Amino acid sequence: MRALVGPTALAGTLFYSGLARAVVTSGAPGHLPQDRITAAGTPINGIDHDGVGFVETVTQDPVTDFIAGSSGSASLLWTGRHLLTAAHVITNNQGMINVSPSTNPVFTSKITFNTTAGDLVYEFRYNPQRPNIFIHPNWDGSFLDGGDLAIIDLGQTVDEIVPRYNIYTGDTANLIDTAYTQFGYGRSGIGTQATNFGGGTKRWGMNTIDLAQDDKQLLNGDFDNGNTANDYFGALDFDTYGGFEFATGLGDVESGIAQGDSGSAAFITIDDENYLFGVPSYGIADIREVDVTDALDFSFGESFGFASTSPAQDWIFQAVAIPEPGALTLTLVGAATVLVRQRRRRH
Repeated sequence: MRALVGPTALAGTLFYSGLARAVVTSGAPGHLPQDRITAAGTPINGIDHDGVGFVETVTQDPVTDFIAGSSGSASLLWTGRHLLTAAHVITNNQGMINVSPSTNPVFTSKITFNTTAGDLVYEFRYNPQRPNIFIHPNWDGSFLDGGDLAIIDLGQTVDEIVPRYNIYTGDTANLIDTAYTQFGYGRSGIGTQATNFGGGTKRWGMNTIDLAQDDKQLLNGDFDNGNTANDYFGALDFDTYGGFEFATGLGDVESGIAQGDSGSAAFITIDDENYLFGVPSYGIADIREVDVTDALDFSFGESFGFASTSPAQDWIFQAVAIPEPGALTLTLVGAATVLVRQRRRRH
């Protein structure tokens, strides 16, 4: 079990985006960005990803009334009407909801699901009188403090052709080193250089989780190229983490994140069932010589954080107020541990 007090070891330049998180590939043959474009109705690793949609929001700042546009991703939950996304997709820097309200009928936000029946679009506005957007109580605009989760109630049931997702509610320690599959609509590229593919196309990728911060409801991983010199977490002070070793990637299938895809989904499969366990929140470019390009460009050697569903499950269930069928419910342990890590010790 690994523990770390405080986020100080996660040193680097913080980023997030209002676009949509992309998938950055290893660049190996067969693993270029164009090889990772998804097709509606075609599962990836047994996951029907058509329930991960592209969110386009019209934001109206609650303080300044400034109107702007942004985009992100969200996933349809088991209720068929609720979306799970990152809070920062629909809030300002202080954590206040800034989606254009129902009192301003000119501007409308929407989510688009790419399906075999074509693109299905559902609009939504924020209704202050009858709240339909719920922000996790821990979210205040500070990424490293966690809580970057939001629920959007569409007010209607989405067409049955769009898949629904259950969340992971088990022990986050069981996620460590488990391969997962992620989907995103944002920028892309290859790990050896800066991203250079534009956003708006859904791609998929894989990675593993290195750390879990249950008290902050965060999960952390990095974009590895197989070299220990470019392993973000492996290059950190081992004494800080109790002398544990970190994996150096999944080889050619390893994927990272880029500007955007905030609010999209990462899935694990347990006993042939798929569970949404994390929502992309932020990324960090290293201030040391771990990053292959020494710049914040989403290349090998950078790390990232997900908002974790398991520690936030009570809030999620309360926000949707509809019992989840077949939820994977396990006993949570170590909820007060800041960073937990299961790994063999280095000798």
